[in-house]
Amino acid sequence: MSGRRVQPDQSEHPGRERSWFLGHPTGLPVIVALKAWELFSYQGMRAFLVFYLIAAFGLSDARAAMLFGSYAALVLATSVLGGALSDRWLGQREPTFAGALMIMGGHATLAAQHLLVATGWLQGEAIFQVFCLGLGLIAVGTGLLKPNVLNLIGGLYRRDDPKREDGFYIYYLGVNVGSFLAPLVCGRLAQDYGWGWGFGAAAIGMAAGLCVLLAGRRHLVRADGQSTGRGPGDRPPRIRIYGGVGVTVLLASFLIQHGLVLGALLAATLAAGCGYLLVVAARDRSGEDRRAVLRLMAVLPVPLCFVMVFEQFSLAINLFVDRLVDKQVLGFHVAAPQLLSLNSFFVLLLLPLLGLGWTRLRAHGAEPAIPVKFTIGFGLMGAGFWLLAGAIMLQPAGAAISMSWVVGAYLLITLGELMIAPLTYTLVGRAVPARLEGVAMGLLLLSFALGNLCAGLLATLAAVPRDASLDMMSGIYGRHFIVVGGVALAAGLCALALRMIVSPAQSDSKETSR
Repeated sequence: MSGRRVQPDQSEHPGRERSWFLGHPTGLPVIVALKAWELFSYQGMRAFLVFYLIAAFGLSDARAAMLFGSYAALVLATSVLGGALSDRWLGQREPTFAGALMIMGGHATLAAQHLLVATGWLQGEAIFQVFCLGLGLIAVGTGLLKPNVLNLIGGLYRRDDPKREDGFYIYYLGVNVGSFLAPLVCGRLAQDYGWGWGFGAAAIGMAAGLCVLLAGRRHLVRADGQSTGRGPGDRPPRIRIYGGVGVTVLLASFLIQHGLVLGALLAATLAAGCGYLLVVAARDRSGEDRRAVLRLMAVLPVPLCFVMVFEQFSLAINLFVDRLVDKQVLGFHVAAPQLLSLNSFFVLLLLPLLGLGWTRLRAHGAEPAIPVKFTIGFGLMGAGFWLLAGAIMLQPAGAAISMSWVVGAYLLITLGELMIAPLTYTLVGRAVPARLEGVAMGLLLLSFALGNLCAGLLATLAAVPRDASLDMMSGIYGRHFIVVGGVALAAGLCALALRMIVSPAQSDSKETSR
């Protein structure tokens, strides 16, 4: 018998490499590692961002929440730019490299800014402007990277490849490992050793992802043999393209500081996009396109409301845990930002169980339609916030609140997330014809972005004065959690109305259990 290793047969899958990694294309572990490190850097810094804004710049809770919401909104809104550059001129690989480099540079800017302040090289208003420039780099860089990573994964497989779905499943689980570790590492470093250490760890994480991408770039081969290097259009000079990206970074750093202006721009763009689809649909004499666009417009509030409620994790809940919760667990002190790891932990734990549960219900013809899942999800999220409100009411005056209440709230809210977030993409994709799907997905991203900004606005209701007593803080957070729970419940009832708008075939969730 020959000692030579037998190579996988590529005859049935021309144009792509196969690996011994569970029989999947060699590029899959490369992309999973890249995205895991990218999420490590993003989620790690995001976990302590609101604390840094309050401590380093003396911002009020309300101002910090608005700036956080603006930054998170731009991360998603600029994904539309990244997708457009990829489709039109650059292909998928180049924006991914550029985005990873910009993200690393943004985190390095934040770390350097903190160091320069400590040494006296930066003073006054320049400190804040450099900080916002770093956030702008991260936001635009993420916008370039985010949509193209998903496109690269899809391109590794033929559309009829039975392993395609498993590849996305491995991707989702793998990247959540990065999200799980990020707050544990970056949050602890920032709170125990200094903010610069937290920013530096995020920069190192993205540098590791960039190294993985550089080392494995030759494995990013499409299954159909097409190039991932450039788009179909006549490409203008790169200096013009990246000059425009640079202007976008400067604009992002401005909009991060002016959330209301950003909100008006996002709302106007969303309205214009819907108007464009209505104009296109009007050309269809059958009226089916117009009905499809109206269905899309009915679905768009779902992701907006979901993100508005969900992002309280990073804002009001984060500050509540820091100020009013007993953070001693089994003799160890847990920093408030580290608790954000619970969300990814519960995703990793619950996602396979939830998929198994839907499969069994489907086998008995009892799986609920997507709008019903939305309603259940919003109900669970509302219950999580009301659980926190109940914990505040039941706690004796002046006593720290038990961590077990917070863990229970995280469990309920995360379970609600899994009922909503993964299904919005599927429902939007089914609501419109394939030729309108690109614009529809762009509008979905803008809806998520506007939801992040609304999350910052909603969190201003939980703003605590600097001289507030414990009793005053308890009252503010208790009322806020009741309001947020009510918003979630109202959104769930509205989502139930989608059953009357979206056809049964489109709301069927048989392909979305994982």
